[in-house]
Amino acid sequence: MNVWKEYDLSRLGKCVKSLFNNTFSAQCDKQVREFIAAKVYKKTCGKPENLGLGQMEEVVDEVYQQSMERILKFKQKLKDFEPLQIATYFNRIVDNLIEDFRKASEKKPLSIDVTVKEEDDELELSEVISDNTALTSEEIFDKLVAQDIFEEFKSYVKGKELDLCDFIYYSGYSKDAQFREYPSADARYKAHQRVRERIRKFFEEVVNVSPSVVKIVIQKYKSEICDHIRFNK
Repeated sequence: MNVWKEYDLSRLGKCVKSLFNNTFSAQCDKQVREFIAAKVYKKTCGKPENLGLGQMEEVVDEVYQQSMERILKFKQKLKDFEPLQIATYFNRIVDNLIEDFRKASEKKPLSIDVTVKEEDDELELSEVISDNTALTSEEIFDKLVAQDIFEEFKSYVKGKELDLCDFIYYSGYSKDAQFREYPSADARYKAHQRVRERIRKFFEEVVNVSPSVVKIVIQKYKSEICDHIRFNK
């Protein structure tokens, strides 16, 4: 399954929005289910049965049913928003549901952050709408993909954080910001080359995403990991 198929998020949002005036079509039903299936496939690394709900069809049915119920709770608030904004919020609901099922299957207590209560829905609604008002469909899609693969990227480069951050800063921010001591300029250069190759392999061979997604992930890594290391030494 090609998880990174570029969904027409505007069309997805229109489909979800059509629920609000009872014009939801069979084609929309198919598109929403395909979107959920792709999310489940990615989030479970191709093993939907690990969610404890059965095989892919059963998992999609359950996520579909619950996501529709949750989105309809906000019918009055969402009906005047643009399809792209609605699609982004729907994506957040699906992500939260999959995480809920994953935790339940592992017999772990559901965290307050993951369990979507009505007040949490309200908060996430305001966050999602404000974050994406000026973005195109392609930009929102890239943000969603970057969000999905960020944890996987962090795991892939685990143990190389200092070299990676040094490379990121040296390449695009500040050549003077050094994250660890290198015995020589040549040693630093070689460390950068190794980490550059590791980045290339991840984005071309592990996930195969667009350059714009790569940029978002690297910027997020710089902000969340590198800046934390740099300013908390």
